[in-house]
Amino acid sequence: MDSIAPAEGNWRRHFNARSYAAFCILVALFAAAIGYGFYYSNLSWFKINKGEEKTSALQLVNAFVTTYSDVRGQYLNGDAPVPASFRAHAIDKFNQSRGSANALRLSMVGVPGREIVTAPSDAAAASAIEAFVGETKPTPTTQFVEINGEPVLRTIYPSIASQQSCVDCHNKLQAGRQTWKLNDVMGAFIAEVPAGSFLAQARFDAALAGFLVFMMAVGLGSYLFFSHAAQLARRARSEAQLRAAHEELQAAVDRLAVQERLAAIGQLAGTVSHELRNPLGVISSSLAVIKKMMADKNLGVDRLFERIDRSVERCAKIVGEILDYTRPRDLDREHVSIDSWLGSLLDEYHHVDGVTIQRDLRSGAEAVADPHRLHQVMTNLLDNACHALADPQWKPAVPGDRRITVRSESAGPHIRITVQDNGPGIAPDVLPKVFEPLFTTKSFGTGLGLPTVRNIVEQHGGTIEVESVAGQGATFTIRLPRQGAAIEPAPRLPAENAA
Repeated sequence: MDSIAPAEGNWRRHFNARSYAAFCILVALFAAAIGYGFYYSNLSWFKINKGEEKTSALQLVNAFVTTYSDVRGQYLNGDAPVPASFRAHAIDKFNQSRGSANALRLSMVGVPGREIVTAPSDAAAASAIEAFVGETKPTPTTQFVEINGEPVLRTIYPSIASQQSCVDCHNKLQAGRQTWKLNDVMGAFIAEVPAGSFLAQARFDAALAGFLVFMMAVGLGSYLFFSHAAQLARRARSEAQLRAAHEELQAAVDRLAVQERLAAIGQLAGTVSHELRNPLGVISSSLAVIKKMMADKNLGVDRLFERIDRSVERCAKIVGEILDYTRPRDLDREHVSIDSWLGSLLDEYHHVDGVTIQRDLRSGAEAVADPHRLHQVMTNLLDNACHALADPQWKPAVPGDRRITVRSESAGPHIRITVQDNGPGIAPDVLPKVFEPLFTTKSFGTGLGLPTVRNIVEQHGGTIEVESVAGQGATFTIRLPRQGAAIEPAPRLPAENAA
């Protein structure tokens, strides 16, 4: 459970990077739209307010010139400056008094081609005045233009001939040309304010506003994304823990059911086996007496007696296996040099003809073990390997190559003992069941050999595993604690206690 939960509970596994990237892109577009809107809102505000201010100033100038024209016509003599020249000189003096390049600049220009003093300075101004001429009631215009590479906010206010005195004066000054009439557009007042610093500040403010919106939105979104991923990770971890706990509980229930069944079987088998020992002993001793009595009779029953002997021996062996499994004895431990002990065991072992036993004993270690119980383990494994190699239905890849390899080696705090054969192997559907009590594929036997082997190994604080590939043999691997290593025997099954 501990190995599963961290992997499933890691928030990175539940973080949707693609959605987060899409969210950041959308936030960036939204922030750019906010910045863009903020920038053009500032421009609009600047144009409206500055345009209205300049329009008011230009209306004041126009009113002054108109008043001057009336006064000049009624009271002043012919030597007084005409309104057009007076106006041009007054505006020029005003511009000179301003001085600063960032200050308001005024100019009075005439209709393109009909101007008295000053013509439009650029095509944009000329086009705006010509547009005024074609309108019935022209209104001032305000726009940003480039002058000598610098942005300028320009307001153009139409100058309309609203009094006859202005018309007469202009016609007199432009005698011989197209005459002026009342309400004609005679030119325009132009007010220009440098806008470079304002536009730079507006762009900075817009970028700052967009950046702040982006950071706030991304910060909030990141918090939500990461919180959601962490929540999913916690939920996955809880689900994994719950699933693992459920699996452990189910496994425990299954083990308990098996153990209860085995306990009942073990108790019954132990009782029956114990009770069978006495009758078998009686049969064996009685058979010995009968054989002695009929030894010289030549009745031809010798083979019959041999069959009875083998059957009694077989029954006694079955009873012994059942009692070994259901009533395991305490270990009589002593220091055992594994390599020399295995060598002696293999020297004494009577294996099947045609089977070769190879030894690779190089652990160089000792174990504190019960050599008699381990002798039972090794004998059982070697017997099983010999039976597999003697299977008449299996033919070795190399004729006559029927081989068992016994190996010992050090493996950290353990001694590893392997019994490997090159026989037919164990079927995949049988492999998981080989250590189950009462399971056997043979036509004879109790199915308690390997379960008893596992019990003995676990009593020593060790483990036993099996690996097999069909047609390539089987390998049983025993791990025993080295001398000085902690020994923790596995708890006995209820069957052992019950029996």
